[in-house]
Amino acid sequence: MSSKISKRFITALKKKHDEFDCAEYMRKNKFKRLGSGAFSDVYATKVKTQAVKIDHSKDRGYAHFVKLAQKANNKHFAKIHDKVSVNRYINVYLMDRYHGFVTESLAWDIKAAYDYLDLGSDSDNDYYREENKKQYKKIKKKYPSLIKALQLLADHNDGCFYVDLHNRNI
Repeated sequence: MSSKISKRFITALKKKHDEFDCAEYMRKNKFKRLGSGAFSDVYATKVKTQAVKIDHSKDRGYAHFVKLAQKANNKHFAKIHDKVSVNRYINVYLMDRYHGFVTESLAWDIKAAYDYLDLGSDSDNDYYREENKKQYKKIKKKYPSLIKALQLLADHNDGCFYVDLHNRNI
């Protein structure tokens, strides 16, 4: 099992100028796209338990998350094996693939629990604060280690990221 991004792969990406060039390279080299977002694309690797994430613009929030995830000992954070800056815009991460247990409905409950932890009593709306607290208690009872992961995120959120929780991101 590889735990480093190959120099050949990075050299090939260095010749690419933007996200479209990177996506075309990945497609031509038979990498299966697992997902994409505003800042990145994620591809399957030959090692079935790993994925490669290519950020095609500076994503301060994800860089912050990676530092936190590498320090945290929590099963809800994917293990990051390697990170390479290709150029000033493109970063490549080799990580364990995460196969979550989360439905869209549960994702909303988790998002509410995170909002309760992150915002606490600062929320202006009493209704949402109470609803978020209910979801927090529900998740804490069923998934205590997930609450620990959410607490780490809330404690270390310096405003550079938001939690984009949906069933593919949890």
